[in-house]
Amino acid sequence: MVIYMYDEMFSSLNHHSKPTLLHMNMGISDSVPKLVRHPTDFIPNSADSTPITSRQQSAFPTAPTSKPETIKETESVKEPGNKNVVSVFCRIHEGKSCTSPFSISPRQLVIPPKGNDSITVSFTPFPTEEVTTDINCFGYALGYMSLDGPNVAEIPGKVKRSQAYKASKLRLDMTTHVKPALLTIEPADEEGMRYRSAMSDLLQENGSLKLENLKICSVMLSNLTLTPLTFRLVTKSPFCLVELDPSSNPEKSARAHQTDFNTLKPRHNLIAKVAFITTTDLLSEISDKYLDRNNDESDSAKDISGRVEVKDNLIVEFNNTAQQVVPLHATLIVPQLELSKESLDFGTCLVGQVRELQLMIFNNTSSHTSWSVSIESRSDTCALDTFRVDPSNGLLEAHITYVSNSKCLIHVFFLAKHAEHYEATFTFHGILGEVPRRLYVRGQGSYDEKHEAILDA
Repeated sequence: MVIYMYDEMFSSLNHHSKPTLLHMNMGISDSVPKLVRHPTDFIPNSADSTPITSRQQSAFPTAPTSKPETIKETESVKEPGNKNVVSVFCRIHEGKSCTSPFSISPRQLVIPPKGNDSITVSFTPFPTEEVTTDINCFGYALGYMSLDGPNVAEIPGKVKRSQAYKASKLRLDMTTHVKPALLTIEPADEEGMRYRSAMSDLLQENGSLKLENLKICSVMLSNLTLTPLTFRLVTKSPFCLVELDPSSNPEKSARAHQTDFNTLKPRHNLIAKVAFITTTDLLSEISDKYLDRNNDESDSAKDISGRVEVKDNLIVEFNNTAQQVVPLHATLIVPQLELSKESLDFGTCLVGQVRELQLMIFNNTSSHTSWSVSIESRSDTCALDTFRVDPSNGLLEAHITYVSNSKCLIHVFFLAKHAEHYEATFTFHGILGEVPRRLYVRGQGSYDEKHEAILDA
């Protein structure tokens, strides 16, 4: 039996009108002679003994073509009164002969009349480092049948029996599907690697900011295959691998963005922990993007509630360059300040009398916020105490329920010292990436007592 593996490069030529490649077999005396005792040797000068057909290894096979095989005896040299000495057979070349990944043992059988025998078809998987994607392997075996006897093929003047390449062949098609060896990934949470954090996680009780805050999710990586798998884990900021063995990563730390290559034995598993890190640096980056209202990419990442979606992957990189990805999804709440009014007009007021107007400041997000107010600009006529805001700072809780302390009443005072026009701009800002809010105030002083307020603030 001769094993032929299909090669896509050759089968593609059969679909064109260009000259078709031919496979030529040349035999001396018997076209398919008996094999010698050594299992790896063939009778010299036989059709299956050339380096091309019996020793060459093929590349990855592809699907066979549907074009039928055609065999033609192209030349026969005879001696007078003797059988053929040299026979040449040509057929369409549909694939390469090989012994991998499919192989058949034994290569030759002698089956007695009304008897039977069996063969073993083996598939040898490719090396792990060569399988990076799914591979379909197609092959077929051709069985050439000959008569076991010197005088049974032809009795002169009575009968002539076809055999070997001239007789009908037995064809056995073989196929397999090879998948790359991958890990089984099982996140600890049903939602997967899902993080929910708020910028207020950085706030401490005294109002200062912590350097960072971690939200940790874990995932179990299991090797359910029968081969050891060598891989490393890779992620990037703001995600980070935590609780590591310091000897397992180049940074020699319990926290890293990349590990060294490690081997996981069959039927073993490990737990990887990935943290979403909220830091003051991340705070400034988010603040800069949020201020860019004209940036479409920025707007697509955030909505009006101050919700920031951060999506990335934990990459499992194998030593054969294959990769698996574990999706990482973090939702970060950035607090936002809202004012009930954007401007206040005190109108005309009596000089020396303090007047008061009020407004509300809100926090409608799910994150606490610490705010303060400062004067951004003022007219030349304004003194330091012409306009005054009370309170000038505070803490607004997250808006979780209607009883949450997420709003505050702001009092703005105006004191005219002369009959002049006064203007000023106040800025309300936070320390957690909030968008600053501006309040414009103005007023006019007068000595006319008709502008005196009945109720003195």
